[in-house]
Amino acid sequence: MPKTIVSDNGTELTSMAILKWVQDTGIDWHYIDPGKPQQNAFIESFNGV
Repeated sequence: MPKTIVSDNGTELTSMAILKWVQDTGIDWHYIDPGKPQQNAFIESFNGV
């Protein structure tokens, strides 16, 4: 299981189900700042492939 998940703060990733799952599993979920895709450069590197 991962220790941390990094994602944007879209509504599909801020739902109560996700927040409960994170709390139940103890995984750290880090949201990048809105409009700052460079904060998640690894995933952004797949765009346009």
